[in-house]
Amino acid sequence: LVTVLLFFRLTLSEGPLASIILTNNIIAVSTIDYLDDDNVFISGMRIFVSLMNLNLGFPLCFYDGMTTPIKTGLQFIFPVYIWTIVIVFIVLSRYSIRISNQTAASSVQVLSTLLHLSFSKLLITSIDILIYARVKTGNNDTITIWYGDGSVVYLQDNEHFILFSIAIVTLVLFILPYIIIVTFGNYFLRWKHLHHFRSFIESFHGPYKHTLGYWFGVRVIVVVYIYIVFTVLRGVDVSLMLFLQVIIVIPLALLQTYVKPFRHNGLNKLDSFCLFVVIVQIIIALL
Repeated sequence: LVTVLLFFRLTLSEGPLASIILTNNIIAVSTIDYLDDDNVFISGMRIFVSLMNLNLGFPLCFYDGMTTPIKTGLQFIFPVYIWTIVIVFIVLSRYSIRISNQTAASSVQVLSTLLHLSFSKLLITSIDILIYARVKTGNNDTITIWYGDGSVVYLQDNEHFILFSIAIVTLVLFILPYIIIVTFGNYFLRWKHLHHFRSFIESFHGPYKHTLGYWFGVRVIVVVYIYIVFTVLRGVDVSLMLFLQVIIVIPLALLQTYVKPFRHNGLNKLDSFCLFVVIVQIIIALL
């Protein structure tokens, strides 16, 4: 993945990739899990959507007796692993002319692209860890369990407590700062001591009109809302979940069509088309 992004320069700054990622982010937590499993095309699409969200698209178990908390904890490792690879490339490019010639022009953009790909993965994993449910025992007592595994008492299991701590740290040190940076990055560049981060911030805002760089952050905030709705309602009321998702995607698509935030009109048309495809899918699922 890293090699493909580096050498083919497939990054957010190119524009179309952002539209594809947004579409995949929404589909992954709206309609994809409720489509026919026996259809080969649907199965292939599910794997593609999962890979774009840094998932495998099928269950994974490394050894017999692997617990749900450990499986969930492993979800944090892959994003960190691919970030490390890109950072190593960036460092090596300073010492190797050959590597620098191949990667220097796109390494920062690739890192920002991987951060964006990782965002949805780390967001949904962190939210999943924090969600709980209350159940009644045979003695009519009420206990709080982890939603991800009914056999785990919420915060009483050591593995879950560690996961909970990691999730909080991820939300505070990555998710929240990321949202702030991609939304208000252009305003931060007014401070001279932050000019060193110009190439990083512009990798997000580059495809947008100068005054509309914040639009990237608006889309990220919409994804956060959709993921929270999915996590809270997926096992409670799927129809309500889809309804609450589509009522935010429709205004986004209409605003996008009206505002035309991208510099190139072709990107505006592509992005609006992707959003309307998502809307149609959700509406069909609701019918």
